Amino acid sequence: MRPLAFAQVQIAGDLHRRAHRNFDRLEETKYQPDHVFLGEEGSGGWPGDTEGRTVLALALLMQAVHREPKHLAEILRRFPTEMNERGYFGTIHADGQVNEQQLSSHGWVLRGVCDHYEATGDPASLAMARRIVESLALPTAEKHRSYPIVPEERRHGGAESGTTQDTLGDWQLSTDIGCDYIFLDGLTHAYRHLPTPQLAALIDEMIERFLEIDLIAIKAQTHATLTALRSLLRHFDTTGERRLLDASVERYAVYRRHGMTENYANHNWFGRPEWTEPCAMVDSFIVAVELWRHTGEPSYLEDAHLIWTNAICHGQRSNGGFGPDTCAGAKDPFLGVSVDEAHWCCTMRGGEGLARAIQYSAFVEGDTVTFPFFNEGRFHLDGLIVEVTSGYPSVGRFELRVVEGESPNAKLRFFTPSWAESPVLSLNSTAVDVSVEQGFAVAQTPLRVGDRVTLEFGLASWTAPTQNPASIPGYHAVYVGPLIQSSLHDEEVRQPDPQAPPLTDMIDRPMDFKGYRRQVLFRS
Repeated sequence: MRPLAFAQVQIAGDLHRRAHRNFDRLEETKYQPDHVFLGEEGSGGWPGDTEGRTVLALALLMQAVHREPKHLAEILRRFPTEMNERGYFGTIHADGQVNEQQLSSHGWVLRGVCDHYEATGDPASLAMARRIVESLALPTAEKHRSYPIVPEERRHGGAESGTTQDTLGDWQLSTDIGCDYIFLDGLTHAYRHLPTPQLAALIDEMIERFLEIDLIAIKAQTHATLTALRSLLRHFDTTGERRLLDASVERYAVYRRHGMTENYANHNWFGRPEWTEPCAMVDSFIVAVELWRHTGEPSYLEDAHLIWTNAICHGQRSNGGFGPDTCAGAKDPFLGVSVDEAHWCCTMRGGEGLARAIQYSAFVEGDTVTFPFFNEGRFHLDGLIVEVTSGYPSVGRFELRVVEGESPNAKLRFFTPSWAESPVLSLNSTAVDVSVEQGFAVAQTPLRVGDRVTLEFGLASWTAPTQNPASIPGYHAVYVGPLIQSSLHDEEVRQPDPQAPPLTDMIDRPMDFKGYRRQVLFRS
């Protein structure tokens, strides 16, 4: 299966609102050409990081919502003048020295210019990618084999924005343990356009070292870990090497068990539940969808629904940006705000999450159309244009109306998660026979203009005990459909408040979070 191309999607509803609000935020002063270039000192030792993330978000969002960015072209025009003489951001280190944060930052720079090249065909963007690969990446060949992964060699400090704290051998190391593998994300993306033997060898070298890491023992940053998994899955798409998919399945299971909070966000480091990071939530959402796409296992798709509704939506603020929360379940049954907005990283990464959520609205394979989510919009399918309305996640109703074209024998697949009670599929108000296929209700029927296909289901109420072994024992979460129920009382209570708004309501709350917390776990 392949997701729809951005050109085939005109999103509507809540996802449209969230994407445009994030787009608006990314066009405010902080992200404009005169302010987005921070330099090494201004970035806190992350040269190119803000710039790369901003370009990546805008390059994806402009395709996802069909809106021309006001400043993207000028930002990219200034890239070469802000880079050093070798064509990348930051210090040219002495021969043999490797700065982990500089490499990590350029993962986002490579992603940004590659996505811009894919969107526009601009040769200047591909030329920048080529120069970064040749001048910054390839000289690190053989260095990654000695990336320090012995737990006793790594110190565990750092704030929401990491810092360079140690030098071991040739490596200047970050408190964001493992962020070298954010660089891998950019390299695997660049390889799609620059498939040289030298770059292939470097990617293989980095992957082999990553797979040697004991993530829990080293207390790796979960964001870096999940970004590495996205890299492996992309490279699997490119090369077809099954070992990359198998490794991703195995390592996602480690994250799922030991790195998630009880509202499907993340512990910033394995074994250090201090705050969450929307960057990692976006990564986990994309990884879950891609694992579902490649394996067909519906539990991954359920994870993606739960991550989106309870973690990512809670992380998006009313100004369109994204910010870290507290780690629900790590110390108490409450969920709060850690930082109002991580404008230096998470706000831009939220842009990719929103763009991918839009693109993941439907997948196609031959004559089969698969709807893994219940997003509203207008979708251009092969031979058909359909308009979709939905009440999900608060109501179990999803309706597709054919507005143009026809299909003599369309095969439609609609996700029916485990919390969907008694799903009924109908064509023009008449129930149709369906088969059940890996978590999907499947129907095959002719379609023509005016036909309406409707999926209706109840939203089950259900409970689940705490999932992470590091979470407080003796508590459980309460759900209606995919939505975690909560209470906004100051003190702990025994059951959720049915009048409490869902975790998705943060986009409508004022940005003053003083005293904000809500109970999301209840005593069993």
